[in-house]
Amino acid sequence: MVSDDAALESLVVGADTIAHRLAPGGVHLSMSTISPATSRRLAQYHAECGSSYVAAPAFGRPDAAQSKQMWLCASGPRAAKEKVRPLLEAMGQKVFDFGEEPGAANVVKLAMNFLIVAAIEALAEALELQAAVMAQGNGQPAPLLQEAATIHREIGDPLGEARVELMRALARQMVARRSGRIVNVGSVAAFTGHPDLWYGASKAALLNVTKSFAGWLGPHGVLVNAVAPGPTQTDMYEQLPQSRKDGVMRSVYSGRVCRPDEVAQAILWLGSACPDYVNGATLDVNNGSYSR
Repeated sequence: MVSDDAALESLVVGADTIAHRLAPGGVHLSMSTISPATSRRLAQYHAECGSSYVAAPAFGRPDAAQSKQMWLCASGPRAAKEKVRPLLEAMGQKVFDFGEEPGAANVVKLAMNFLIVAAIEALAEALELQAAVMAQGNGQPAPLLQEAATIHREIGDPLGEARVELMRALARQMVARRSGRIVNVGSVAAFTGHPDLWYGASKAALLNVTKSFAGWLGPHGVLVNAVAPGPTQTDMYEQLPQSRKDGVMRSVYSGRVCRPDEVAQAILWLGSACPDYVNGATLDVNNGSYSR
């Protein structure tokens, strides 16, 4: 395993590298977390050099490998995967085979990383909300931007890449059958100055990605739309200070907060029943809390 795409490419591409040191028919087993595009390039380079490339990103820390507790995703040529399977099974409790497309295992790894980061993000928002409430009592500004910037600096922006790669992976089958619908869940935070800078930025980016994919996939019969819910009756909403809840009540037309099932109905409509001409759109589900 190496740190990133550039580090791995430097070990594979060029003179006196792994690809040229492997004997004919040799296998490069890569367990690094890298982009699917890099995996595809490396697989092509190995093929040109007479060797094979298998992507097998892992879920688990080094101690998990020592105790055979890791979960492993594998993709690449069938014969090459069979050669390295005993090694993978020696390290992991389960090996999931995602076919021969070199980048498939990396798509799964990035998608799972997104789910982990999303859970962390939800916890971070709850903690930041508590910090903001306490800051009101002592007169100090809540350190939300500083915390968000620290998180962004440490983990980069995996949310955008994971979503794009997951959409690309799903779109292939939709394009092949010339039918399909993708619905992204954005937020009213995409249009407002959200306290968490990177949360708002990621939601705005997602809506832009929605429009781009709609343009690319529309000619193939695939619709790509998004919803942008406003304040919704969730556990997180219940933790908001009363002053913010009062502000929501003053801004919405119906005088009540949105129910989760109402957002779900909007998603279902876009994903199953909206006209084919509704494409690249963002459906506001905010009842007037933000007019645009």
